Amino acid sequence: RGEWTRVRVEGWTRSPVAGAPAALSPSLLRAEPEAHKGESVEWTARFLALQRADPVRTDFTPGELYVLARDPAGEPGLVYIAVTPEQALRVKRLLPMQRFSFVGRVRVGASPLMGHPALELVDLRP
Repeated sequence: RGEWTRVRVEGWTRSPVAGAPAALSPSLLRAEPEAHKGESVEWTARFLALQRADPVRTDFTPGELYVLARDPAGEPGLVYIAVTPEQALRVKRLLPMQRFSFVGRVRVGASPLMGHPALELVDLRP
């Protein structure tokens, strides 16, 4: 009608993308390492270092960049967060022990090597 056209669209999206990140804790992920793959979390942690994965880290591809952080979601322990080269540019601005907030997607609740959660960075919050 006039300059308006009616359009109908139907589709599917993964729920973690459409909704708020799940309220998963690091201890719950470690207790159920495979149960929450692909789910999103929103945590605060302390930055330790930006690392490059070696072949023994089976939750990463060799050479993949990841953040090593501590005290995820206020719990003692560590978390590994895979980052893309583009995301690494922002990560490099973090100082050691600086608190940062992020949204991540669960790769595995407990890495085979060290037993800590391994995530993929979705968004680094200011």
